[in-house]
Amino acid sequence: MISSITLRVNYSETDQMGVVYHANYLVWFDRARTELMRETGLTYKELEQRGVYLAVSEVRIRYRAPARYDDLVQVRCWVRELASRRVKRHSYRSPTNTRSRACRERSSTSSNRFPIRCASRG
Repeated sequence: MISSITLRVNYSETDQMGVVYHANYLVWFDRARTELMRETGLTYKELEQRGVYLAVSEVRIRYRAPARYDDLVQVRCWVRELASRRVKRHSYRSPTNTRSRACRERSSTSSNRFPIRCASRG
């Protein structure tokens, strides 16, 4: 399953040159991950109510082209690998008016345990 969200770049997310500040991509990736979980029927809130907390243990981002003020961007997220204590996700962001990927992220999320309902989804 691939989740996709579309965002418009806010002025507050950019520097003086109108280019998105690099750390804002992490916020966008988190929003896409949240929507992916919601689409699979399990939310962060439900996990935390069960005592499961997800900690990001690794993030790698490769910036290929800048997003700029007022651009529409698409952020896609999918699970590449799901294990009993680890989730490897991939996300990328691209301006909706081009076909090239502008940024790619790989992240791993770790937990002391995942509920059966989450671990059984692939």
